[in-house]
Amino acid sequence: MTATDGTPLAVWVEGSGPPLVLVHGSIADHTTFDPFVAVLREEWTTNSMDRRGFGASGDADPWSLDQDFDGGAARARAGSVVHLGLYESSLGLTYPAGSIERVEAALAAGDEETAIVTALVDILDMADEEIDALRASPR
Repeated sequence: MTATDGTPLAVWVEGSGPPLVLVHGSIADHTTFDPFVAVLREEWTTNSMDRRGFGASGDADPWSLDQDFDGGAARARAGSVVHLGLYESSLGLTYPAGSIERVEAALAAGDEETAIVTALVDILDMADEEIDALRASPR
């Protein structure tokens, strides 16, 4: 699939039945939905995508939420998808004072590594061992 700005977006289609678009949250990719797809593909046509900048999808600057929506919901806007599943596991988290600003400052400086580690430590309260495990994983 190609977004309207020309960015290639990877989508894995499985199953048969009404279409269902599955859009992963941050620091993930389409494989987040593998356990769901295994069950849903019996009754749904699942469209698991890698958002721009993740997995097998391309990326383009500057990033905007509108671009993510364009890629993830293009089929829904075209009327062919009636269900859209969005997953972001951060519901209910609190954001310590200054944590968002530290992430934004790291991103503004072009330091994506520090931005991600800051979010994992400050917001998700991850230990160094957990972060090392993430670094070592295919994600």
